[in-house]
This record gives sequence, C-alpha cells and structure tokens, in this order.
Amino acid sequence: MAEMNEPENKAQDTALILPFGKHKGERIDEVMRVDPGWVEWVMAQPWFRDRHPTLVQVVVNGGALADADTPEHNRLQALFLDPGMCAAAYRLIVGDARITDGLRDWLRERSHRACCKLFRAYGCDRCPYAPFAYAGVEAARLASVALYEAQIAKASEVRKAADQAASEADSAYWDLLDKEGRAGQPSRADWPGLREAEAAKEQAHASEKAVVEAALAKGEEAARAEIELLAAGAERAALFAEIAKKVEFEVGGWDVVLPEAGSKHLPAVAIELKPSLGDDYPAVLRKLKTRRRSGQAALIVDRFAADGATWDQVVRMFEASGFAVKTLAELRG
Repeated sequence: MAEMNEPENKAQDTALILPFGKHKGERIDEVMRVDPGWVEWVMAQPWFRDRHPTLVQVVVNGGALADADTPEHNRLQALFLDPGMCAAAYRLIVGDARITDGLRDWLRERSHRACCKLFRAYGCDRCPYAPFAYAGVEAARLASVALYEAQIAKASEVRKAADQAASEADSAYWDLLDKEGRAGQPSRADWPGLREAEAAKEQAHASEKAVVEAALAKGEEAARAEIELLAAGAERAALFAEIAKKVEFEVGGWDVVLPEAGSKHLPAVAIELKPSLGDDYPAVLRKLKTRRRSGQAALIVDRFAADGATWDQVVRMFEASGFAVKTLAELRG
C-alpha cells in the first residue's frame, strides 16, 4: 500500500516546493512556519496569485493541499443533476420570502403599457392597464375594469356635453365682443350662463375621474391578487425549472452554481460541498473567502464532528462572513 501511494506523495511534495525567491527549493508549509512575514508579503503580490494558484491554496488552507475530489464528494455533486435537489437547495439558501418578492418584481417588469378604448381620452401616460399587461394579470384587470364600463361611458357622455356647453357659452361671449365692442359689456366672468357652464364642466370632469379611479382601484386589486397566485404557483414552478436547466458545475472553484433567475431579480447561488466537516472548518472558511462570487454562497455538509466548536457556532462564524451553511439532511427535507 505504501508503494502504491508513493507516486502520489511525491507529487504532493513537488506541489509544495517554492520555485522562486530566497526560499526557492523549500516547502511552503515549512516557510510558513519559519518566515511568516515573507509569506504574508508574497501573498499580497498579484503575480504570485496569478502564477501559483496551488501554493496560494496551500497558504489559505493553513499549509495543506486542497482536498482531493473523493467518490463521496462526487456523489454529493451528482445529486444536483436532479431538478428537485436544485429547487430544494435554492429555496433553502435564498428563502421562500425572497423568492416570492423576486417573482413579483419579475412579473411587474414583464408587463407593458397597453391602450384601452375606455380611457383613450386620458392619453397613454394615464393608461389604467399600466403596469400589469402580463397575460394572466391583464386578464384579471380587464375583467374587473369591465364591470365599470357602463358607468364610465355615461360619465364620459356627460363630460363631453358639459365641455360642449362651456365651449358654446365662451364662443357666444367672444362673438358679442367682436360685433358690439367691449364698451358697456359685462366681463367674461359675469357673462350670463358662462359661469354656470364652466362649473358644470368642472363637475363633469370630476365625476368622470372618480368613476375612472374606482375602476382603476378594482383593476389594481384584481391584478395584484393574480400576481400573488402566479408567484405562488405557475411562475414559481417555471422559476425552479429554469434554475435546474441552467445549473453549472466546477465554476470558479465552486462545486455547484445555481444561476440568476427571474430576469436577475433573484440571485445566483454558489455552493461548496463537503461530505464531512470537523475542526478543519477554519481552513474551509479561508478557502471560501478567496473565491469570487456574486449573489449568495453556501456550504452544504453531510456530516459534522468537531471538538473545538459546536455546529451552531460554526454556522454563525460562516454566516458572519456571508456564507450560509446547511446540512444535506435539511436539503432532503
């Protein structure tokens, strides 16, 4: 057995040897012990990180090479080929509340302004169907607003008639001045019928606006109710299907990466898998801190056994650095 492992041990020893500088030919784990100041300096050099990632990882791990991919680790990784596992991980790490909020925002973003025959007089900037034109939401809105169609049509007729009456009264006043001049004529504000016509016009506009706003309120209520149903049902299922379809493996040092979803309203999730975690947890945390990530990041552990800290303490330490920690048992529900 020792002879079989000898080539592997030699390869590991070679990987630990520094190929440059005043400690050239020495093992970096030994240099870390005798000259920590030099190690700190070289770790701050961009060229060292770019050219010698293995040595960087040894320093991060406290003097040890990164864990090899074991069959047990690979079995954990293969679990994420199952869409159900991807969905469970995303829900556990991101949280149901944030997923629902992201879906709501996504549905609103996908909507667009639409034109409605009942409100054309108000112009596109006051279209009552904005901003929920997504098919299911818009259907709910239309059905609700349609209940007010007769009231809106009647209010619109009254408003148009009042506009016409006020316009005719105003024209009559100015025609009189053109024919007889201003001398001896009453002011515009005192012209018989004009003040009453203007007041009736203002009242008609206010009445129509009140009916329109009541319809908008009902439509908005129906649209929001439909969004809640979609966020909890069909769109939620579609979201998890999208995540499972686009899952990636071995990206930037992460074992599993679940993608951004909902048109980037929901974050990507980068996952490190550990079959077992013990008193090596500080090295694992240091390793995770060296990796680039956007969105959320998590460590998923199958088994935990340590003498130096409890599970809750380890979870709190990782969370303090921005990493969620979950167990495989939690993932499986």
